[in-house]
Amino acid sequence: MNPKQSLRLFGFLLTFATALATDLMPRQDSQIRKPRPIIAQYHQKGVTDCATFVLSTDRKTLYVGARDTVVALDTARAKINNQKGMVRWAPTREIKDVCKLKGKQEMDCLNFIRVLVQLNDTHLYICGTYAFKPTCAYIDLQTFAVVTDADGNLRLQDGKGVTPYTNKYKNTAILIDGELYAATKNDFQGIDPIITRTLGSKTILKTEQWMESDATFVASINIPTAPDDQKIYFFFSETAKEFNYLEKVVVSRVARVCKNDAGGEKLLQKKWTTFVKATLSCTPEGQLPYSVIQHVFALPHHGGDTVLYAVFTPQWKMGDLWSSAVCAFSLAAINKVFDDGQFKEQSSFSQWMPYEGEVPDPRPGSCSITPTSHNTHSFMRQHYVMNEKIQPIGNRPLLVQPNVKYTQITVHEVHNSLGRTYYVMFLGTDQGIIHKAVIVGNEAYIVEEILLLVRPDAIRSLLLFPEEGILHVGHGKGVLQISVANCGIHKSCTDCIAARDPYCAWNGRRCKEIQISNTNRDNLKQDIEGGRPEIGCSRSSSSSRRSRASPSSITVVVVMTLVFFSFPDNLKMEGPGCRSLSKANKASGQEKLLLRDSQSLPQGSLCQEAANSSKICCVKGGGGSFQNILAKNNCLDFDLAYGEDSRGVVAVEGI
Repeated sequence: MNPKQSLRLFGFLLTFATALATDLMPRQDSQIRKPRPIIAQYHQKGVTDCATFVLSTDRKTLYVGARDTVVALDTARAKINNQKGMVRWAPTREIKDVCKLKGKQEMDCLNFIRVLVQLNDTHLYICGTYAFKPTCAYIDLQTFAVVTDADGNLRLQDGKGVTPYTNKYKNTAILIDGELYAATKNDFQGIDPIITRTLGSKTILKTEQWMESDATFVASINIPTAPDDQKIYFFFSETAKEFNYLEKVVVSRVARVCKNDAGGEKLLQKKWTTFVKATLSCTPEGQLPYSVIQHVFALPHHGGDTVLYAVFTPQWKMGDLWSSAVCAFSLAAINKVFDDGQFKEQSSFSQWMPYEGEVPDPRPGSCSITPTSHNTHSFMRQHYVMNEKIQPIGNRPLLVQPNVKYTQITVHEVHNSLGRTYYVMFLGTDQGIIHKAVIVGNEAYIVEEILLLVRPDAIRSLLLFPEEGILHVGHGKGVLQISVANCGIHKSCTDCIAARDPYCAWNGRRCKEIQISNTNRDNLKQDIEGGRPEIGCSRSSSSSRRSRASPSSITVVVVMTLVFFSFPDNLKMEGPGCRSLSKANKASGQEKLLLRDSQSLPQGSLCQEAANSSKICCVKGGGGSFQNILAKNNCLDFDLAYGEDSRGVVAVEGI
C-alpha cells in the first residue's frame, strides 16, 4: 500500500471513529464527579445473580429470583431495604453429584432461578437450572416456603422446555391467565430451542424444528386484545439459513403464536399451528447491521399502537469493543407483515425463496386456525418465515452508541414543563452503567451516564415504577433503587436547561425535579428539543455563577490509531451541549497526543486563535489538508475544509 493509499485509509478510519466518538454522548458525565445517589439497596450474603424480577399484583412486594434463592422485598414505602421473606432452594447433594459426573463444574451445578411468576394470590411458580436438571416448584406466599407433599418432600415438577439446563443460556417466560408461555433450550447440549405452553387447562404445546439450533431468546410480550385474537410475541436471534453466504449470518427475529391455539388434530398434534416468524432490521445508514437482539421493552402509546424498544449489538466486535443500537418498532407494523406479508419457502436447492403460490384459508399465523384446518397445517410446516423484513420506526436506529454493550432496556413516558410527552430510555450495560436517553423525534440523546457499581458487572434486570419515579436494578450482588431524576448535579440555569433532561427544570433558583403531581409549571424553564439556555436563563442568573461551560482556554486531544478509537478515562467534556467521553481501553499501537495552544504535532500542526469570542482550532495533516474546528459555546462543530484528510478525534476540556 503506497503512502497516499495509507493516508486515505487512515482518514477513513479516523472519520469512522469521529462519528462514533461524538455520537450522542451525555453532556453531563455525572459518575466522574460523584457516584449516583442510591435510594436503597439490597445486599445479602449468599444472594447473587439477581436476574429475575416480578412485582406482586398489589405492588407491595418485589420478588427476586437469584442463585439458589428467591427473595421477597417490601416496596410499600418505595424502598427495598426490608426483606419480607427468603427461600433457599438449592439442589440436593445427590443431584449435584450427578451433575459433576456429567463433567460439569461446581458453578454449573447450582440452581439459577430463571422463571419466576405470580401464579395467583396464594402462590409463586418458580423454575431453575437445578444442577443441569431443569426443575420447577411452587412457593406458598403465606408461609413463603416451597410447597411440600404430605410426607414433607418438596413438590417438584420437570422443568424441561420451560427453563434452560444452565445459566449460560438465555430464556424468557410470561404468564397469561394462568398459562405459562416459555422459550428456552430443551436439551443438555443447548441445540434444541423450543417455545412451549404449559400450566393452565389447555393442551400443552411446543414448536417443531422451526428455529435454528443457536436461537437465543431474550424477551416475550403480550398486549391484551380481544379474547379470540390474543397473541404472544417472542424475540430471539439465530443463524439465518435463508441466506446463501459462506460466513454464518445471525439475524434477529420476532415469532408470534396465538393464545387460543389448540394444536392440530392430525398434523401438528400438540404442536403450535399458528407459529410464524419474521426478521427485525436495525441498521444505521451506511453501516453494517446490528443483528443480535439483546432485550425488548413494550410500551403502549397514545393512539392505540404499542411501540417495542429493542437493543441490539453487531454480530462481530470492532476490535475488542462492542457497540450497541436501539431501534423502535411498531407492533401494528409487525402484525401487518404477519397478516399480509409474503412467505418464504425452501427450494429443492435448499435455498429459501419468496413463495409465489396461493396461500390457504385460514391464513397461516391467524388466530382463526382450528385443529381441523388441515390444509393450513400442512402449508405452515414449510412456510413459517416471512419474506419481508420489519423496519424500525423512522427506518433508522434511535441511538447508536460505541464502546458499550447494552443488556437491558426500560422506557418511561414523562411530561415536560409544558405538558408535552417524551419517552426516556434507561439502558443497562454489561459494565454496571446505565445510560438515560431522551427520545426527540426519531433520535435519542443520552442525557446522563450513571455508574452504579464500583466493580464492573452486567445489569441483569431493570424494573421501573413509573408513578413513583423509581428504577430497580438487578445485578450480580443484589438490587439497587435509584431515582429517575438527578437534577442536583446541575448547579446553574445554563447547566439545567442545556442538560435536556425532561425530569429537570429551572425554577428561577435551582434545577428542580418536575413532580408528576405538580400541575403548576408556569415558572419552570426547559428546552428538551435544543438545550438552549438563552430561552430560559436571564443574563444575571447565567452570569452569577461562572459556568463550567465558559473555560478561558481549551485543551485539544488528538487520538490516533489504525485499529479503533477510544478515549482516556480521565477525559470529560463540560459545558452546554457538550458530550462526555467513555472510558478508553488502550489499543495496541495507539498514540495519544496532548496539545495546548500552538504546540506542534508529528506531521501536522495545531493553531488556535480568537475570533468573535470563539476558539478556532486547525489540525493540519502532512498531506496538506486540514480541518477547521469551531468551538461555539465550547461545543465542537466539525467543518471539513477539504475532502482528503489526516483527521484526529478532537475533544475539548475547560482548564
